[in-house]
Order: sequence, then structure tokens, then C-alpha cells
Amino acid sequence: MKEPKAVTNHIDVNLTSVLHFVRIALAYMRDRPVASAANTHPLARSIVLVSSVAGITEAPGLFAYG
Repeated sequence: MKEPKAVTNHIDVNLTSVLHFVRIALAYMRDRPVASAANTHPLARSIVLVSSVAGITEAPGLFAYG
């Protein structure tokens, strides 16, 4: 059984692309040295993923998004 194309497209944009981005970002973050322990900001190596409230609420037509 195959997923409908529209659902697959939503999953690719809203989930798969984010996972690929995070994997690439982690590779760059691991390779970049920290200047010094005293000068390191606590958020210097953070990834913040932002979502909308539509991801946790029900709405007509947003079943694939949520």
C-alpha cells in the first residue's frame, strides 16, 4: 500500500528535509573548533527547530501536516 502523493510531499517537506538539514548542520558543528572555554556562549552549538501550533492541533485538510 502506497501513501498518497500529497501526503508523501508533506512528509518530505515537513519532516524529511528537517532531518537532512540537522544531519548536515551537526557535521559542520562537529568540525568547527570552539575558540576557548571562557569565550564560549552556551548556545554556540545549538540547533533550534521551530514549528507552528498547526502541528499539534486538528484542522480540516491538515492531517498530513499534523
